[in-house]
Amino acid sequence: MKRSFGLILANRAVVLGAILAVAALWPHIRGDSATASRPFDSIRLTRLTSSGIATQAAMSLDGRYVAYVVSRDGKPSLWLRQIATTSNVQVAQPDEARPFGLTFAPDGNHVYYVDARDATKRSLYQIPILGGSSRLILDGVDSPVTFSPDGKQLAFIRNVLDEGTSAVMVANIDGTNPRPLATRKRPLRFPPAGVAWSPDGQWIAATGGNNEQLHGEIVIINAVSGTESRLPIPEWQQIARLAWLPDGRNLLVNAQESSAETSTQIFLVSYPSGSARRLTNDLASYGGLSVAPDGKSFVAIRNERHSTLWTIPVADPSKAAAVTSEATGDEGGRGLAWTPDGRIVYTTESNGNPDIWIMNADGSRRVQLTTNPGQDVSPRVTPDGRQIVFISDRDGRLRVWRMGLDGSGATQASTDILGGAPASISGDGKWIYYDIVGGQPRRVSIAGGQSEAVFSRELLARLSEPLPPRFHQATPSPDGSALAGHYVIERGERMVVIPTAGGAMKKLETVPVTGTWSPDGKAIIYVDTTGGVSNLMRQPLSGGQPSALTTFTSEQIFGYAISPDQKQVAVVRGRVSSDVMLVSDVR
Repeated sequence: MKRSFGLILANRAVVLGAILAVAALWPHIRGDSATASRPFDSIRLTRLTSSGIATQAAMSLDGRYVAYVVSRDGKPSLWLRQIATTSNVQVAQPDEARPFGLTFAPDGNHVYYVDARDATKRSLYQIPILGGSSRLILDGVDSPVTFSPDGKQLAFIRNVLDEGTSAVMVANIDGTNPRPLATRKRPLRFPPAGVAWSPDGQWIAATGGNNEQLHGEIVIINAVSGTESRLPIPEWQQIARLAWLPDGRNLLVNAQESSAETSTQIFLVSYPSGSARRLTNDLASYGGLSVAPDGKSFVAIRNERHSTLWTIPVADPSKAAAVTSEATGDEGGRGLAWTPDGRIVYTTESNGNPDIWIMNADGSRRVQLTTNPGQDVSPRVTPDGRQIVFISDRDGRLRVWRMGLDGSGATQASTDILGGAPASISGDGKWIYYDIVGGQPRRVSIAGGQSEAVFSRELLARLSEPLPPRFHQATPSPDGSALAGHYVIERGERMVVIPTAGGAMKKLETVPVTGTWSPDGKAIIYVDTTGGVSNLMRQPLSGGQPSALTTFTSEQIFGYAISPDQKQVAVVRGRVSSDVMLVSDVR
């Protein structure tokens, strides 16, 4: 009996030890790194280029080299940098191509890129890293490619606009035998941001979207069957490049959290839980991801904005004057507005947090209006000049708030959760218009209360045609007779004006989504950027050619506001410097 009891105890000890062992390994078994080791808990950023004009980057499979593209005067060239020696060598001038999505080939001797000169026919090319001519691999490639772990296949996105389909395609590494693995039909889609093959070869991660929603997805696709599943990530506004870490339990992701954000940051997303952790958190925007083979570093393009706030007399644009120095806080970059008495309400991150300030038109007498943690952005001033309507996440979610012109009495105007686009105020000052998560336009009384759909059943019945695809960001005209907003086309967004009394819509197919109402309601003002130089244009709704409101010969415009009397324009102008950054795990 004693021996049996001893055996029982021994067996229980073995079982208990096994349970504890399994418990210790469970985070690794289930593939969720949320409670296991945390890659990139502490990071170091090293600038690998300093030209300010780097546009693409990829790390070699041995982690020793970085290939990158420099675009000077619109002419791209391919360069190779040895990380350890800081040596930079020009490899090739890709024959006036517009390369994007660099990827090192498995053999380490070539770089693949997509030529985007022709938006209707994008093609995949291969170029030797030691110099030489590019070679066409495959037509109909609309995204950067990714390679299978065995180096025998590549995957990419292909769009067929006439059919309204997009597909994750797989082909042999030499471009032969291209075939669809997973296909989506409108309204579902695979944006051309890129795909990533998992280290074990079982999965391909892709960005996904839905034309009826305004947030991105991460789609995990079985590399054999093409079966799709969605990673349960936060409701980010936009997702760009993806890259697996070698452990197969984490993905690096370029994502824009909301449209109130002006930047795309880098996140670490656990697989399969979808839990996300932000790795970068600054005023710069990050694009492109390429991971070292040991998973301890990666390269990305860091786009840093340097801007200044200007005021411009409409009657004499030559008298434009800067009212701030080149800002470290991106002043006005996340919203600015005029008050009826000629002051400027604007955003700045000069104190390390997105806040709203007010100043005179000449830049004097600056006063901070918001001090809460979190972001306070996209200010709008009511027509009577007594209140500021703005977007804030001070309670944890983006919502519409209002406060006095002196910053007092901040009050939540609606309980709706916003998608992030700026709100607008009706010309009579009685309503606030905004988009909730998913893009549905709603409005709420300036006094607060229950919100309502902008497009009531009665209003929809008065329209002469259905709303355009994914119509959003409805903005009322100053007299309330029309709504201007954005709608989605295959390769971007455009503006449309909808009369609220019924009748034909006016699609402004040449006006980008930077457009806003002129204060008199007779035109749409928008930013036109040509050859890297931005100016404000005025498109009359009565027809005819647009006219220029500004005559700048350099720099870009990142934001603007027109005074209520139409005599002055405030603009945020500057430049973007883009360089290759090495992000290292310093655990």
